[in-house]
Amino acid sequence: MLTERTKDKLYALTDGETDRLDWVVDQIDSYRENPAFHLVQDGDWSDYTRCPAFAIAPGHELTSQDLGLRYQEWADASWEVFDAARRAAGRPDLRYQVGIPTGFDMALFTLGPERGMREEAIEAFVRATVEQISAIHAGPYGGDVVYQLETPASLSLALVVDDPDYRRGLARRLVDLVARSPEGSRFGIHLCVGDLGNEARTQPATRRISVEFANAVTEDWPAGRHLDFVHDPIAAGSWVPSLEESVYADLRDLRLASGTRYIAGLVHEGQSLEDQQAVLAMVREHLPEGQSLGIATACGLGRRSREAADDLVERMVHLTSR
Repeated sequence: MLTERTKDKLYALTDGETDRLDWVVDQIDSYRENPAFHLVQDGDWSDYTRCPAFAIAPGHELTSQDLGLRYQEWADASWEVFDAARRAAGRPDLRYQVGIPTGFDMALFTLGPERGMREEAIEAFVRATVEQISAIHAGPYGGDVVYQLETPASLSLALVVDDPDYRRGLARRLVDLVARSPEGSRFGIHLCVGDLGNEARTQPATRRISVEFANAVTEDWPAGRHLDFVHDPIAAGSWVPSLEESVYADLRDLRLASGTRYIAGLVHEGQSLEDQQAVLAMVREHLPEGQSLGIATACGLGRRSREAADDLVERMVHLTSR
């Protein structure tokens, strides 16, 4: 992805997640053989109604060792390749983006909506996640990292429960993870509505909920940590972005801090370039004056073929060159 055409347009580059193409699926499936858990609902992940769910073994208190998160291991494995690529491209400033599913999301997706909402379960996953972030940050390349906090649960729940206080509570859960992470660390927030099998749970009718959530995160953001970007899924799974201008009107209420970029997740292969350009123009029109803007797909490129990913990157280059 780091080519002559893209190198000057990128802010950060991920490791591509080539050994974990289905986000948290392999991590959660590993708990089938973990004595700290027992399976209470089987599933093959073929759609949102066929996901497995686990329970904590009776009388057991989860530890970080039980959860076996491997974010540091994966980041370590790709760092040298990333660093060599950015130097060859003349971009030693390019940040290394490390994807971090939030502890809240991992608890919900592992244990299901009832058991996963218990505070002791959420705390176990958050604690283990913070330990992984802290270990990366303490390493030799930690200062080059931006941690992308991935939280489809937050936006999905905010869309279902249309209550400002509830949304603020969801935002505080995310901010709590950040506040417990090392001072000086940098973050991006990846809002999402799911991408299982390239299908989303829903497509938001407007940007209102994501804007209110982003504003709540910004208001509570802890000192000493930097929020580099908020990524908003304007496209969603197989759904292309709307061409109705009213869908984007709520962007005018976005109140991100200076230095935080709004990433419009609008890039989608199912829409003509002309229509994509129109969507981008509407986003620009409604963002507050001075708000920095980037573009991306709705949910990264990790579950796409190399050919599809290359095509989408070319589409991004085209959209940002006009």
